[in-house]
Parts: sequence; structure tokens; C-alpha cells
Amino acid sequence: MSPVLGVDRPLLLDGGTGRELLKRGVPILTEIWSATALYLAPEIVKELHADFIRAGADIITTNTYGIARERLAREGVEDRYGELNRAAGEIAGRARDEADRAVAIAGSLPPFSGSYRPDRVGSVEALLPLYREQSEILAPYVDLFICETMSSASDAFSPRLCGGCHWEAGLGGLDAARGPVRPPAQRRDRRPSVCRPGGATGPRVPR
Repeated sequence: MSPVLGVDRPLLLDGGTGRELLKRGVPILTEIWSATALYLAPEIVKELHADFIRAGADIITTNTYGIARERLAREGVEDRYGELNRAAGEIAGRARDEADRAVAIAGSLPPFSGSYRPDRVGSVEALLPLYREQSEILAPYVDLFICETMSSASDAFSPRLCGGCHWEAGLGGLDAARGPVRPPAQRRDRRPSVCRPGGATGPRVPR
């Protein structure tokens, strides 16, 4: 049984956000990718979440794949880091609240070394505070986290780090051998949460 929605079937994840926003005419900055839409076209982001729900998605993903401090700094908007993460959570929450059925929200935690660049993957010591910071900001808005586009064996350790951050934030994690694990005092205001590696894998909603 899913620990997220309490249903005895596979859950359907939404599709890619960035390219769909491009199709809808939202200008995308290369560095921060789809996060551009959070301040240029927030209603289109909400509409996209809603469309994925209507298409059958059980889980929608926060539009935070492009929100990394280093990338934001290159665009001159690092000071908006917290604001953009919270905006992404709030927008996803509005789409979920307007749905006519139960929908979960996954907090997207991006590869801080850049997509598909295993040569740039940082050390565990460097990654841990980055994942902790972002997961703590997103935690009030999400039911689970998805660590996206892990590009090497070293990078794939990030979901394990992510699970530790979630534990501290009051969420559960996912142990590869044992499945979902929960903190001693599970939050009473939402369903159990899991952390799972992701990115290009997993079901996608037809466009």
C-alpha cells in the first residue's frame, strides 16, 4: 500500500515541467530553468499542475528543479532563494487543494552539480547543508521528496542525505533495503512521507 495516499496500487507521477512551460510560451532562463516561471508566470505553473492532475497524476512535483543557490547567483537572484522555494510549494498546494480527489505533492530536490555532470558532483560534506536547507523550506508544503537526475553513483547518495534531512524536518525517508522509514514522532497533520530517487524514471502523464 502506498504510504502517501493510502491506496493499494502504483501511483502516477506528473510529467516534465520545464519543457511544458516552454510549450506554453513561458520564457525560460537557462541557468534556473523552469524556476523562471515562478515569478514571470505563477498562474501558468498552477495551471500546469492542475492539467497534470486532470490527466491522472496522483503526485505533482514542486517547480523547484532549477532552484539552487549557485544557479540563482549566476542570474543575480540568489536573494530570492527562500521566496522562490516557498512560492513553488504554495502554487502546488493551491492546485492540490482545488483538485476533486486526493493528490500528493513531491518536493523536487535538484542535482546541485548541474544536470548530467557527474564530474561536478560535490562531496557529501558540501551537499548535506544544501539539501538540508531546501528540504526544510519545502517540508511544510510537501508529502514526499524526489531527488532528481542523479548523474553518478556518488551523486545517487544524495537521496540518502535527503532522507536524513527529512528526518530532521519531521518527514520520513526511504531506505533502499527496508522501504519507507518514519521519524519517531510522525507529524499528525499529513500522511507518512517517503523520499525516492527520480528524474527521468517513473511514469509520466501523457501530454
